[in-house]
Amino acid sequence: MPQQDYDVFLFGSRATGTNKQWSDFDVGILGNHGQDVPAVAKFDIQDNLDRLNVPYIVGLVDFKGVTDNFKRLAFRKVVPWTN
Repeated sequence: MPQQDYDVFLFGSRATGTNKQWSDFDVGILGNHGQDVPAVAKFDIQDNLDRLNVPYIVGLVDFKGVTDNFKRLAFRKVVPWTN
C-alpha cells in the first residue's frame, strides 16, 4: 500500500482538543483517488495500533465507508499523520 496514495489523520476529540483524560484516539484513512484501502492493510494498521504501548484505545476508520454527515463532522478538524 503506497503511503502517498492515502491520507492518514487524527480526528475527533483528540484533534479538536476537547478530549477527556481517557478519550480514545480516532485515526482516519482515506484513499486520495477514491480507491479502497485493502482489507489486509487495514487489518495490519489496526494490529499495529493495538500493539502500541499506550493506555488508550486507538481506532482506525476507513472514511470511504462512512456517511457524508460523519465526514462533514469529522473533517471540521483533522491533524495529518506524518512520519
